Amino acid sequence: FLNDEFVALRTEINRIAAATNFNGIQLLGDGSDVSLDYSDLQAGGSAEVLSVANGFSNFTITDDNYWARDANENGSADNQLRFDILKTGDRILLSAISEIDGTSPYRTQSIDVTDYASGGSKALNAGQTQTLDFGDVGVKVNLNFNIATTIANALAQGSDGAGADGSTTAQIFGASPVFSVLEDQGNKLPDKIYFQLGGGNTGGAQLSIPTTAVDGAALGTGKTGTETSLDELGSNAIATSAKAQSAIEAVARAIDDLQRARANIGTNQNRLDAASESLASTLENVKEARSSLLDLDVAMELTNYASKQILIKSSVAMLARVSEMRQNLIRLLAG
Repeated sequence: FLNDEFVALRTEINRIAAATNFNGIQLLGDGSDVSLDYSDLQAGGSAEVLSVANGFSNFTITDDNYWARDANENGSADNQLRFDILKTGDRILLSAISEIDGTSPYRTQSIDVTDYASGGSKALNAGQTQTLDFGDVGVKVNLNFNIATTIANALAQGSDGAGADGSTTAQIFGASPVFSVLEDQGNKLPDKIYFQLGGGNTGGAQLSIPTTAVDGAALGTGKTGTETSLDELGSNAIATSAKAQSAIEAVARAIDDLQRARANIGTNQNRLDAASESLASTLENVKEARSSLLDLDVAMELTNYASKQILIKSSVAMLARVSEMRQNLIRLLAG
């Protein structure tokens, strides 16, 4: 029972390390997402038919929890995503089939893609893409305009849509194109996190903070990183007295590793605080300088305004005087 609790708590440590991120940046360890293995696309494997040239731009897992399942506890590498391109009558279907723990089929979903043929109501132009959401299987597929050629070739196969075995559904590409699933292919813990502290593109205007992993694979390895980690204790970490003694040493090293990681964060946090205070002081000085310049501009404008007012009043007075002299001259001439 104690061993079960130990293993469960270690799993929770790994979950927290994998799930702790800010703005997409891992902070404590690698992410625990899963991804598709595209090696078959590049090596001429069964998934090669799902290439860009055949109308398929991208495949994305949308349900990590589903694809990360591992009931037989041998990793998620035996989880596979299979695609069939089928002809049923005069319609072309793209079918996605999930295989979890080697069980086939586990879930399946088909989408009619016939209308993406040239002249169809959903035909794509060059540069356009369309996303098909296979929600039941937990994946999305992006189609490009080349899918029209694939559909045309599929429609040209057979006149009645009968398969070689006499069924009413014919599979277009021989073997089912298959993707394997890679585990732990999420965001990785970066070696350093960079902060821009100044306005320039120089080293002095940037600050880099080294990161330290604190997951089960790192805790317990010691300062040199060569000792047995918590993960390496296995599923029977404290099942026997001898293993429990070894686990005590590993846990002690893990505590030290955690303290070193905390010290690293604390040290760099103090450094950021000092940098923040320096930036605040710089900002205050800039504001004061700007305020002084604005005040100087106001004084200059007031001076110019007063000068123009005097000129205007003087002009008005001179015009009034000239008008008065003209009236006096007229009266003299009239008299």
